[in-house]
Amino acid sequence: MREETEGNAVISRGRIVKTKPDGQGNIYRFITLESAVIQTGYTEVAVLVEAEEYGRGSNVAPGQITEIATTIPGVDSVENRTDWLESEGSDEEDDESLRERYVLAWMEVNGCTKYAYEAWARSVTGVVAAKVMDQHPRGQGTVDVVLKGTAGIPTQDLIAAVDAVAQEKRPINDDVLVKAPGAVNVAIEAELELTHGVSDSILQEAENRLNALFLDPSPVTGVSPLQIGKDLTMDRLTSLIMAVDGVKKINWTNPTSDVHVDEDELAVLEGITLTYVWASEE
Repeated sequence: MREETEGNAVISRGRIVKTKPDGQGNIYRFITLESAVIQTGYTEVAVLVEAEEYGRGSNVAPGQITEIATTIPGVDSVENRTDWLESEGSDEEDDESLRERYVLAWMEVNGCTKYAYEAWARSVTGVVAAKVMDQHPRGQGTVDVVLKGTAGIPTQDLIAAVDAVAQEKRPINDDVLVKAPGAVNVAIEAELELTHGVSDSILQEAENRLNALFLDPSPVTGVSPLQIGKDLTMDRLTSLIMAVDGVKKINWTNPTSDVHVDEDELAVLEGITLTYVWASEE
């Protein structure tokens, strides 16, 4: 993005953008895969990028890619927005996920139940959860398989991969629809009242804990990620931040009440804005 709109700004292939350090000091870098031009009269253009390192960590939340590592003449800033992912990154499967799939595999042999559909979906790399709606959601004989990917809302490539498996294995009379959950977008904004500590570090830790709600598996110990059909409550948001040493009180701007999520929807992070003031000594 840029402020000046006169003339063309060329973004060459191979330019590097990155995130700021997270709570563990990790920085995720991304390389532009194609050249692009911000044409005269325009302030921005979308460019396809690829993570330098693959894995779940590269599925950063919207608004996390904010720095330009290699100078791009005429470009002032960079931002990744909602639905920025084309293909999810994933880690090697952990033991807990393997155990869950093992149990589903045994359930599958009992016949084509919802557990079979869940097992088929979970067999595809990048799927971390699948909710099977088998009570005729679109009429008699219909089954909906709602997916959650490593970055939350699955990409079309991931949906297509699961659909191919489901269509191959489904009973002939089943009308199966593999789909993404409806996105319930959440922008988190709050002012923290601090009693002590380094303000930047406190804000970063609080942001990391909030981000962890929307990543699966969660990168923060003790933070369970939101699942399909689960409401986002103010109690949960508050408890995450109050666990950070130095926080006395939270003044919420958004949301200000529980966020309702339907059974085939998923809460999706739009962005986090945290500010602070020092608490009075009273």
